[in-house]
Amino acid sequence: MNLDLPRIPLYFSEGLNQFDFGAGHPFHGARFKEFVNILRETGLLDSCDVIEPIPATDDDLSLVHTEDYLALVEKAKNIGGWLSMDTPATMGAVNAQRLIAGSGLQAAKLLLDGERSIADRKSVV
Repeated sequence: MNLDLPRIPLYFSEGLNQFDFGAGHPFHGARFKEFVNILRETGLLDSCDVIEPIPATDDDLSLVHTEDYLALVEKAKNIGGWLSMDTPATMGAVNAQRLIAGSGLQAAKLLLDGERSIADRKSVV
């Protein structure tokens, strides 16, 4: 059976490993690399196009966050603070979050520009 499915865009960067909330928290940096390794070991990575994510810019983030909030994140990032009880704002975590947000924007742009059709219901198995 030939399904002729499109290749799957997979956004990955070693910078995502910085998205680490500390010991004991499920958001540990290695989980992104572990996921890619599982795809590689099972042969599923062969169906993917690995794309380096572009970090979201301040302009991108200002579409959904206030200037005051972005300033708070920057301040906390520079001193290694926390935004809430379980949300660290370390330099690495904030940089990785920008990569995550940026990858979502890249994926949406690929779909809107017609360069990818992976969200088309005909390509969903």
